[in-house]
Amino acid sequence: MVDQLKKYKVSINKTDAQNSPLKGAKLRITGNNMQNQAINPIEFTSSAELAKYEFEPGTYTLTEVEAPQGYQVANSIEFKVKKDGQIIVNQQVIENSTITMVDEMTSIKVGKYDIENNVA
Repeated sequence: MVDQLKKYKVSINKTDAQNSPLKGAKLRITGNNMQNQAINPIEFTSSAELAKYEFEPGTYTLTEVEAPQGYQVANSIEFKVKKDGQIIVNQQVIENSTITMVDEMTSIKVGKYDIENNVA
């Protein structure tokens, strides 16, 4: 018989660099519970509201599959849900069980070059 592990709420917050909600990012959560059972991947699109899910203790990864137009894809975030309900990211306890993923704007460098005089 396999013991049922208690589930804990985790909120996902998707923002831009100014901490404003960022809509339209395609996100995926994958991972395994403490019994090394893989979860079915959770796929969703960010909105102005927090995305809320429940997880058994284990290790999970939040991945941005596609960034909104004008933004760079953020680095994936690994998080752990402990048996006591603490959420850990980068060895730090996360306040309010909310994980925030931040997108930076895409930058484009524009310049002029004078080919006749070979100067920028």
